[in-house]
Amino acid sequence: MTAAVEGGFSFTSDLAPTNGVGGTAPTPMDYAAAAVAMCTATTVRLYADRKQWSLTHIAVTVEPTTPLPHGRLPEGLRLLLRLEGPLSAEQKERLLEIAGKCPVKQMMLGKMPQAIKTTLVDT
Repeated sequence: MTAAVEGGFSFTSDLAPTNGVGGTAPTPMDYAAAAVAMCTATTVRLYADRKQWSLTHIAVTVEPTTPLPHGRLPEGLRLLLRLEGPLSAEQKERLLEIAGKCPVKQMMLGKMPQAIKTTLVDT
């Protein structure tokens, strides 16, 4: 099991029992999928609220497009976006477009100008 602290919040992760460990917490991939789902929902919610559209509920489900063998990345992710409320077809289409602008998704797609750099520090 691994623990991390970010922004004053504690997170615990583990690997799946099929990897010979406890499966006592979400995996790092679970957190990544949850992050893109939550960011997508928040991005859509903020836009709909700003436009004063009647979006009553958002649900985002993340599925890998291929099976996840241990230690491997999926070929991609499929985000299933469910929007509830009296929205027109045009509003739903625009919200689908806005969902693609989620910053976490952009980060996962490697669109950060400086990428991710790992530096070794002394204890």
